[in-house]
Amino acid sequence: MRVVRYPIAQPGFRTQMVTLITTLLDVEIKAADLAALYFRRWGIELHFREIKVLLNMDVLRCLSPAMIERELRMHFVAYLAPFGSHLNKQQILDAWCRFGIE
Repeated sequence: MRVVRYPIAQPGFRTQMVTLITTLLDVEIKAADLAALYFRRWGIELHFREIKVLLNMDVLRCLSPAMIERELRMHFVAYLAPFGSHLNKQQILDAWCRFGIE
């Protein structure tokens, strides 16, 4: 195990020390890089939680892997729908293709 301590400083708030425990033992990976990756991952997890709450995805109702995939794709389409007026048709098609939506 590797323990990394790093400060988080935001203007207007006190600086806090964060302790990150990881199994990434490669010393060539700097503590600052690990901190940046963790911060980025945390943001992604918050977005996942937002999507799950917004679209009531706390429980997937389908049973087979194919149907679960279809259900997730439909949730993705529903999530993108409000943004449709800001995206052009090509951007939506590109996003669908990137996530495997046919």
